[in-house]
Amino acid sequence: MTSEKFTVQNLLMLPVLQNAKLLSGAKGIGNEIYYVDILEVPELSGWVRPNEFLLTTGYSFQDNPVAICNLLDEMKRGGGAAIGIKTKRFLGEIPSIAIEKSNEYGVPLIEIPAEIPYIDITHSVMEQILNKQVVWLREVQDINSQFMNLVLHRRISELVVMIGQLLNCEVAVVNQNGEIESKTPGFTPQTVLYSQRIQVGEKVRGELALSRKVTSEDRFAKICLDQAVMVLALEFSAKDSVKRARERAREDFFIELLAGTSTFEDITLYRAKQLGFPTTKSQFIISIQAERSSGGILSNQDRGQVQDTIVKELKKTGHFPTITGVGEQIVAVCSAKQKDPVLQRKEAVEIASSLHQYLYEKYGVRFFFGIGQPREHLTQLHKSYIEAKKALENGQKVSSSKYVFDFSDIYVEDLLLDLKNHPSLNALYELYLLPIQTYDKKNGSQLLQTLDAYVRHGSNTKKVAEELFVHRNSVNYRLERIQDILQVDINDPEVMFRLDLTLRAWKLKVVGS
Repeated sequence: MTSEKFTVQNLLMLPVLQNAKLLSGAKGIGNEIYYVDILEVPELSGWVRPNEFLLTTGYSFQDNPVAICNLLDEMKRGGGAAIGIKTKRFLGEIPSIAIEKSNEYGVPLIEIPAEIPYIDITHSVMEQILNKQVVWLREVQDINSQFMNLVLHRRISELVVMIGQLLNCEVAVVNQNGEIESKTPGFTPQTVLYSQRIQVGEKVRGELALSRKVTSEDRFAKICLDQAVMVLALEFSAKDSVKRARERAREDFFIELLAGTSTFEDITLYRAKQLGFPTTKSQFIISIQAERSSGGILSNQDRGQVQDTIVKELKKTGHFPTITGVGEQIVAVCSAKQKDPVLQRKEAVEIASSLHQYLYEKYGVRFFFGIGQPREHLTQLHKSYIEAKKALENGQKVSSSKYVFDFSDIYVEDLLLDLKNHPSLNALYELYLLPIQTYDKKNGSQLLQTLDAYVRHGSNTKKVAEELFVHRNSVNYRLERIQDILQVDINDPEVMFRLDLTLRAWKLKVVGS
């Protein structure tokens, strides 16, 4: 782009001002002129614009020539370019103090012959300004067209190089994470002297960093940067759209896998690779749900934050999960590192336990985790999802102290659910639990709660006492009372097995509901 400007020096070279005389302020000879105006009012404040050439006869301060200093002060404050005065009309001589201020401020004072009409001066000056403005706008349009062409053809690196050539500096496009997406060869973060934000809507997506300073007076650099930032915002917006579309496609694919509608493994693997979905063998599902007593259903915003946190934490452990929301639950697919099934189970439980603790510390909310068994094929992943859901839902029913449930933890419960309303289960309930429930209801006692704790803790009365916050002797008394009611030895292995089975079925509401 042309570097020519219409300056005070160009002004003095106009034919209409060939007889004009530069009185003072020679160091402002390079001041650029954007506007021309006539000022003949005594009140000067607020009239001066940046880079303005003012014409005056001095009429407003003919009785006080020193008042021209006020005009110079105003020109200095407003960034005016120069003052043209027809001195012989009203003023005569310019006061020496005004000459000194003109030299100090770098605001030229130009003596204009009285016979030259204002219209001739303003016409000539405006013609020069508009001609240069037309050329400037055409070149700005050309630059914008080149920028847009480079962006449309996804040639961002060439755009960056072009900006560097136009502004004679090193340039880089930096995203919101501080990562350099494209740069000129000599760019280093240490050389940055100026940056301009790249914004899409209200979201800052990055910045354009330069190795030179840019001031508000540098119109060429500012317009180049504004145009560049605009087209880069379009590029970031396009990337965001592509990313969102890809994420939606991945999520839709994940939902299909969870629903079990994908049946052909080869086709499923191909789609997974196209979408960047994990294709490693031995993948398992983790279903996650907030504890209802500590918040229950998460809002969409909260769930999004939790999902982002889960992804980051799993990546730290070397797992690269895919996550989506299904109803009240957050569902993640993870790849098992271990090959041995026992070690795979241990690995999955450790992952979920670590996440549970981290999420509680970060959000103050307890989360339950259900873990499905690993599957070798993507088309079988829905079975791991079913298992994870069962582990999550039924694990909470049978254990009030755990937050992480592997499907293997509820094998018995899963079996019992298939036997709902079975006559033998109902008979066991009526034989072992109903009499105790009836006694508790009649006497306000807690024998059934004690029996459940006794069975869960493997006949360890000390742990039962600690859980129920009672003395050990009280536990022993209650156990004796239970044996009297049931007329059985509850420590007999066969009886203990039946009690355990019946209590599990009762918690699942398979019986007694």
